[in-house]
Amino acid sequence: FLKSYSRHRLSYSERMTLFDKWHLVTLFGDVMTMGASLLKLMVEFKEVVHYDPCAVMLGLGSFFVWLASLRFLGYFRSYNVLLVTLRKAMPSLLRFIVCSGILYMAFCFCGWIVLGTYHPKFRSVIITSETLFSLLNGDDMYQTFKLMPTKPLPMYIFSQVYLYLFISLFIYVVLSQFIALITDTYSQVLSMPREEWDDHGHVMRLLDEQASARQLSVSIEDDDRVAPTRVPVDSVYGTTNSVNSTRADTSNAPSNRGDQSVAPS
Repeated sequence: FLKSYSRHRLSYSERMTLFDKWHLVTLFGDVMTMGASLLKLMVEFKEVVHYDPCAVMLGLGSFFVWLASLRFLGYFRSYNVLLVTLRKAMPSLLRFIVCSGILYMAFCFCGWIVLGTYHPKFRSVIITSETLFSLLNGDDMYQTFKLMPTKPLPMYIFSQVYLYLFISLFIYVVLSQFIALITDTYSQVLSMPREEWDDHGHVMRLLDEQASARQLSVSIEDDDRVAPTRVPVDSVYGTTNSVNSTRADTSNAPSNRGDQSVAPS
C-alpha cells in the first residue's frame, strides 16, 4: 500500500514490526509439548528407554506456554510496563552485554591460566566462570580469598590484585551501568503516551496517513464527477440581450407593403 500510493518503501526492521513474535513463542511451545507427549507414549510402550529428552521437551513446552500467556497482559498499561521496558532496552542491553562479556572472558581465562594450579575454584574454565559469577553477585567471597595459598608470594599478590580488581570493576561499574540502562528505559516508558509503546506505531501512523489522504482524494474526484456543468452568467445575459435587441429592430423596421401605399402617385 505504501509503495503504491506514497512511494515509501518499508525497511526490514519496519516490516518486522508488523510480525507478531508471540506467534513464534506459541508455536514453539506447542511443538515442544506435542513432541514430549509423543516421547512419553513411546516410553510407556517401552520403545524408548531414556526419559531425559521427554523431560527436556516437556519442560520447554511448559515454559513457552507460560511465556506466551504474557501477551494478554499487553492490553493493560500497568501490567505491560515490564515487557515494554525489556523490549525498548533490549538493543542497548545486548550491546552492553557484548562489551561486558568480552571483559568477563578476559578475567576468566586469565584466572584459569594463572591461578588454576594454586586455587581449587580456578582449576578449569567452567569452574572459573562459576566462581567469577558468584563473586559478581557477592556470594562466597570470604572462602575464595581464604582458599588462596600465601606461597609463593608473587602468586598470592597477583591473586589479591586480580580478585579485588574483578570485584570492584564488575560490582561497582558493570552492574551499576546495567541497572542504570534499565532504569532509564523504565522512566522513558512511563513518560511515553500509550500509542508509542508498540514498535509498529510508526508504521501504523504512516498507513493511517496514507489511507486518509487516499480517501480524501477519492472523495474529491467523486465530487468533481457528480457536479453539474455551469454556464457562465455573463454569457447567458449576453445571449438574452442580443435576442431582445434583434426583436426590437424587427418591430421598428417598416414593412415594404406600407411604404408602397404611402408613396405619391
